[in-house]
Amino acid sequence: MSESTSESLSEPTTEPTTESLAIISSTTSPTNNDLKLADKLAIQRTELAADRTIMAWIRTSFSMISFGFTLFKFFQYLKSDGIGAARNLSGPRMLGILLITLGTLALAIAAWDYFATMTRLKAQTGEKYRGSLPLFVSIAVAIIGMLAFIGLALHIGPLES
Repeated sequence: MSESTSESLSEPTTEPTTESLAIISSTTSPTNNDLKLADKLAIQRTELAADRTIMAWIRTSFSMISFGFTLFKFFQYLKSDGIGAARNLSGPRMLGILLITLGTLALAIAAWDYFATMTRLKAQTGEKYRGSLPLFVSIAVAIIGMLAFIGLALHIGPLES
């Protein structure tokens, strides 16, 4: 290698160029118009992936809540009719309440994570996140799960007979 090449490799430039300042400023606070098409599409794909993830959590949590409720009501029916050894079974009833609780808590955590992810993604484009249908549905299902838990665990409301 020649001397000029080795000197240019060993001595970094200390002053930023206009081009490097433009790159830094566009990556720190971009607006939607500053982003390239590939970046816009990448953000859109990430938003859609987050939507699919929260919808999967909604399905899973709703299944856990409904199965827990069904289990609870089934063993309540067996206990009220006095069928066989079902009179002393408190384990399955507690399992039903546990499934309702787990489904509700899992959905609440997933909704919080979804909200944080979407807020972070929208901040990258300079927009404010205003909510979406999957978020509202997850909140509604979590409220239903909380009401089912309160009704069954505390023996109040229309769910307890």
